[in-house]
Amino acid sequence: MKRFGLFALLATTLAMLVPPHEAISADRSAAYSLSTSAPPALAVVDVGAYDKVGFNPKSITVVPGTIVRWVNYGKECHTVTSQDGYFDSGPLAAGAAFYVLFYKPGTYHYTCRHHGMMGMAGTVVVRSGGAGY
Repeated sequence: MKRFGLFALLATTLAMLVPPHEAISADRSAAYSLSTSAPPALAVVDVGAYDKVGFNPKSITVVPGTIVRWVNYGKECHTVTSQDGYFDSGPLAAGAAFYVLFYKPGTYHYTCRHHGMMGMAGTVVVRSGGAGY
């Protein structure tokens, strides 16, 4: 019962974050939504954040409707911060994860606010058609 309640809360949160279809094409900020956990029915692609290595893989290509999960495998805090200012994980402690649901085709660049000057950056390409990740 507890699991169902958590899922219902997550579904409600995602429903509030995902704009209606008409709004998607009108506003770039409506290209993705944020969550602290992934719904089980969607595809999830992992990206690791590593100390002294950066994001791995640095670039991924996914189809619309894919959740990208960043996990901090390092000991230092890292962030996942979009260069367009639309999403920011805040500091992720070791072992913490951050999820973004991408549903609009496009190219999304992100960095770690703490280590971006050292090259800790990545790209998510959302492309209709084949998976490619």
